[in-house]
Amino acid sequence: TFVELYGPQLAMAGIMLNASIQDNNFNLIKFAEEPSVLARFNFLLSLLKEDNDSLQNVFNEIKGIRAALGGRKMNGKTETNPSQKIYDEKKDKIPENARKEIEPELRSISQMPGSAESSHIERWLDFVLSLPWGVYTSNEINIPAIKARLEKDHFGLEAIKKRIVRYFAAYKRNPEMQSVILGFFGPPGVGKTSLGESIAGALGRKFENIALGGISDESSIRGFRRTYISAIAGEIAKAIQRAGTMDPVIMLDEIDLVGQPGAQGDVAGALQELLDPKKNNKFNDHYLGFAFDLSKVLFIVTGNYPERMRPALRNRVEAIPFRGYTDREKKEIAIRHLIKKQLLEKRLDAESLHNEGIPPLEITEDALMILIDKNKEAGVRDLERAIRTICEAAAEKISENKIP
Repeated sequence: TFVELYGPQLAMAGIMLNASIQDNNFNLIKFAEEPSVLARFNFLLSLLKEDNDSLQNVFNEIKGIRAALGGRKMNGKTETNPSQKIYDEKKDKIPENARKEIEPELRSISQMPGSAESSHIERWLDFVLSLPWGVYTSNEINIPAIKARLEKDHFGLEAIKKRIVRYFAAYKRNPEMQSVILGFFGPPGVGKTSLGESIAGALGRKFENIALGGISDESSIRGFRRTYISAIAGEIAKAIQRAGTMDPVIMLDEIDLVGQPGAQGDVAGALQELLDPKKNNKFNDHYLGFAFDLSKVLFIVTGNYPERMRPALRNRVEAIPFRGYTDREKKEIAIRHLIKKQLLEKRLDAESLHNEGIPPLEITEDALMILIDKNKEAGVRDLERAIRTICEAAAEKISENKIP
């Protein structure tokens, strides 16, 4: 619109002529009677022509505004828009279909700096150019390293760890295979998310977790169309941006809580496309406006009840069941991981206490078994909370000098 294109000029002309119009009621009345924005702008220009100094001042201010907002010519020199600089640096790594969308937008903001439309385009460009085009963490799959990492991080879960190792052994032989998606299903606190983190660490990849529980709008996955002022990208594209690589491990948590199609679209349908290896190399994020290649991403899904998933989506997933831990397994997990974690977080580890002249804090096996008996959950979250409470109580006594 005219206002968007010439907003800065109108604003500056108004500033320069404010005092003049206020001192001249005739000019003020005539200005108000002009039938359109264009007519009022022409009226302001006619007043400016009567004062060459004011006209030159306005012209200089407009040049400065244009130079600051969008690579306009100033003193015969052209300043490049920041987005243009970033694009020039990344251009060779950006696929052609994305370049076809980016380049017209770069031309648009150079032609109408400072407008509402250019601000909208700049926000889109900032996101698109911040994506990690051409950045990959690792292509190597080291089976012994995966085995060692899973053994180190997780006690028990032998059948699950064996299935994961076999999955990656087959993937290593044929990375292009149209494989099913790994799905971890079981009660809370049995190690589903931490197992995904261990897989990412063993592969040398970044890890991102997306909670699907409560999502009912398909645009949360696919992104919002740019026709909306407050449009944003979908959760998948944002996860890629956060990870800083095009090949992270992305865990889709609580996939069984995704509901049926409704007024806000079909979330499960979007996930079905996302998890289809034949289609996710051209995933359609509405905010981006071009096909986005997710074929190098390793997706893992989690949930409590696989039978609650829509059949077409469930067919994409190999559901690996996670049973609850036995008391013996809970004890070993607490000794190997949970107690150490809480002591380090609260600075109650042996080294920290030794530096303060305090004897080491110990939770005996008998005390641990009492905690386990009181927390009969399938996982270990409540057990970890109980251990945290003990550590916090110890920290309180140390702060009050009640421990010699």
